[in-house]
Amino acid sequence: MKQYLGSLSNLDLPPREVERTFHFREDQLFEGEGSQQPISDPLTLVQGVYEKFVQQVGPGEIFTLTFHVEQP
Repeated sequence: MKQYLGSLSNLDLPPREVERTFHFREDQLFEGEGSQQPISDPLTLVQGVYEKFVQQVGPGEIFTLTFHVEQP
């Protein structure tokens, strides 16, 4: 049974969006874009994406970070 963790980062003005999908392996490790090797904590994978967006957020802008877990 494969499980997935999805991350979607969205900044409203100008519209920018980044989506990443990480696979949760049977050995309890995550792998996906941006990882050189499987890791146990997905925060390090997601952190690199949202830190770039946070630096671009200005007064009055909306930054959204959404996570979803998918199990077949």
